[in-house]
Amino acid sequence: MSGSSRIGRRVRYWRERRGLTRGHFADLMGRSPSWVDKIEAGERNLDRLSVLEQVASALDLPLHVLVDDDACRLRAQCVDPAEIIAIRAALQHPELADTVSDDPEPDLGQLQRQVTYAWLAFQSSDYASLGPVLARLITDTQRAQTHADTGRRLEVDALLTQAYQITASTARKLGRYDLEWVAADRGMHVAQNVDDPVLRGGAAFRVVNAYQDNAGATAAVTMAQTAARALIPSPASGSAESRSVYGHILLQGTMSAALDNNAPAARELLDEAHQTAAILGQDRNDYYTAFGPTNVLIHQVAAMVQLREWSQAIQAAGRISEQHLRMLPRERRANHFLDVARAHSLAGHREESLSHLLHAERLAPREVRCRPIALDLITDLIRRSQRPSPELRNLATRTGITT
Repeated sequence: MSGSSRIGRRVRYWRERRGLTRGHFADLMGRSPSWVDKIEAGERNLDRLSVLEQVASALDLPLHVLVDDDACRLRAQCVDPAEIIAIRAALQHPELADTVSDDPEPDLGQLQRQVTYAWLAFQSSDYASLGPVLARLITDTQRAQTHADTGRRLEVDALLTQAYQITASTARKLGRYDLEWVAADRGMHVAQNVDDPVLRGGAAFRVVNAYQDNAGATAAVTMAQTAARALIPSPASGSAESRSVYGHILLQGTMSAALDNNAPAARELLDEAHQTAAILGQDRNDYYTAFGPTNVLIHQVAAMVQLREWSQAIQAAGRISEQHLRMLPRERRANHFLDVARAHSLAGHREESLSHLLHAERLAPREVRCRPIALDLITDLIRRSQRPSPELRNLATRTGITT
């Protein structure tokens, strides 16, 4: 493929990812739509630096992303920095939601499909697809809220709290804890208006995570316990859906207690989560929690890693059924392999750690290439290796880490 064809292909990819039509992009460039067509088809060269810089500016990209295959590939895998800025703007200015677009009032059926799409993209670790839609999803659901009459307000609020919750969970994955805090808080606030205690429980455990990630692990434990009891009084009560969310709140409390180095509290919460999962009797995915016996074991491994009890973590991982693990969403499975990789790294088992990292990458490449926790682990393995293996060097190259 010629250089002009490669650049044209990148221009088209980023134009579409930015949500720009051919006409809008042509206007930004001061050119005609036919000029855009020729550039994207590789029929016309972008051989002047000034024009390349103008294209990069119009697409909100660094110049090197347009001219370098590897730089474009790395940038394209994850939520893009320009998309983070758009998400932040949507969260910071909800009062402007009805003034940022000339589009008609959002269709609630379409919004429901967008919310479902975002949840599924998150559980597939498809951050390249999730990044471009989150800001618009937040804006559209906020606009829908301003238009909704009394009869539809609850339906819109249910969609809006989910939009905030997806954003909070995504921001957490990417280490954007300031955005996680705002989105989780907004999600909880809106959920109070919804006549659905389970959906409120989903908002609550995102707030628990936000406390945990913003230097409030002790408070997060207390909130997890309070939120769980507010949902149902005991593991034996409530519907299967409410038990799933109840159990997942307990798991977030477990992780908060482990982060707080409070092993007794972590074990108490984990034991209750085990009990809840046993009553539930199967792995489910109610409200996209993936809660069930297998996910409890996964969190047991993660908590042991956080408590630096890597030997127990490795043993617990060995007790997880591969058959049951395969039934969970890709994001959960890849995240588990990252935790096992961390356990082996703490134990000094660098080869085993790399093996689990590679397993996670094969399963969900972007879970490894986009998450700071994975990038830090790869960097640490390189630092501790006198001669990094070819497999480790290649993994570093795929994630943009310099060896």
